Amino acid sequence: MNNTYQGVQLQLENARSLVAMKMEQVGLGIYTDIIVRISEYLNHAEKSNS
Repeated sequence: MNNTYQGVQLQLENARSLVAMKMEQVGLGIYTDIIVRISEYLNHAEKSNS
């Protein structure tokens, strides 16, 4: 009984860390996307001015 409970706890912790990693990856992806868009916008604005 106790062994099963520990196994379930372990699986929950593994799942939780996987979700946390996925969230970090998604967050970084969004962050990178925003930076790329801003730099493209700035490049475009500079070309329009000159």
